[in-house]
Amino acid sequence: MTKNFNWIFLGEATFSEEFFSFSDSNNAAFKKPTAQSGTIKASSFATDGSHYNINTEKCAKTTSQKDPWWRVDLEREVLVRDVYIYKHSYVSVNYLLQIRVGNHDNPNLKKNSPCGGSFRFKQLHWKRIRCPSPLKGRFVSITRIVGNGILKLCEVEVREEGKFHQH
Repeated sequence: MTKNFNWIFLGEATFSEEFFSFSDSNNAAFKKPTAQSGTIKASSFATDGSHYNINTEKCAKTTSQKDPWWRVDLEREVLVRDVYIYKHSYVSVNYLLQIRVGNHDNPNLKKNSPCGGSFRFKQLHWKRIRCPSPLKGRFVSITRIVGNGILKLCEVEVREEGKFHQH
């Protein structure tokens, strides 16, 4: 199944996303097993393939806690280059997030290598995080760092090195 995104509204500007035409087969995280540090809404909603930016979107959501985390088990070692994270555009996410890739599972997620530095979403609907160099691993985790709160992710896509196709 191919997903074609036509337009995204980001603040005052509208951008065409037609060059991001992905099939689920290019997303190593699609429908793979997930887990998170606490559950308000199921962790699996973040890998169900849904990118709709509406209020009824089913998103993974942790309980409020210190450094909540979410992770996907890719079920095989993958060379990860890019991670795409989608959220509701009407929600401002100004807290710090960090992505890690590696072969350690919970509770040892912090032993995995960071994919770049920490980052914020601010007003964006989605964000592409590019690892400075490809990282090999079976698990990809996203952690809210610094402070207490929830972690809400509507969709997470993991792109393998060499699997990104521009159209």
